Amino acid sequence: EDAKGLAEKARAPATLAAYARAWRKFEAFCEHDGERALPADIGTLILYAQHMTQVEGCAASSLTLAFAGIRYRHDIAHLDITQRPDWKDIRLLEMLKASRRDISGRKAIKRAKPLSREDMRDAFEMLDVDTLRERRDLAVMALAYTGCRRRSELTGLDYAKRGEGSDASGILEVTAEGIWLVLLRSKTNQEGEPKKHFINRKLAARSCTAI
Repeated sequence: EDAKGLAEKARAPATLAAYARAWRKFEAFCEHDGERALPADIGTLILYAQHMTQVEGCAASSLTLAFAGIRYRHDIAHLDITQRPDWKDIRLLEMLKASRRDISGRKAIKRAKPLSREDMRDAFEMLDVDTLRERRDLAVMALAYTGCRRRSELTGLDYAKRGEGSDASGILEVTAEGIWLVLLRSKTNQEGEPKKHFINRKLAARSCTAI
């Protein structure tokens, strides 16, 4: 039981929840079409990839997530090696490749406009630092822009130190030399190995002052 619990912690709760949703959708598809979900055969997996692409019109990221969830469910089922799908089967790989090509041909990827130098200049000029809310907004924008951080990394920060009982994903520390960001975990760092990032006050004086 301890080993099982430890294995479950190897992935973030949000990832496990996404895998569970993906598996439920695959089970529903198999039940509707009279296919076996566990263990699934290559033909069923190919049909599902085709269904997601041509019937559901899913995004490429959704397709990737779905098959990661299906594979994870097979992995934790402790199936005999002879029962497990061959995830390197050329037919499945070619179907997934064709599906992604089809999706990319139909859907244009919408990319958010990144914060620019001009945006930050406007923010410094327009936001009123005597107003608490606008001072906060400026600090968050300065930290995101100067520190090149994701939104989730900013909202998970504790100040100065990690509070008792806190589930913070990082620590923000202000020093005379600049700003230290210690990320305990992030999207690209699920294992919790601390990653330190430094914003030099001499190179980003205005941002450090705002933060």
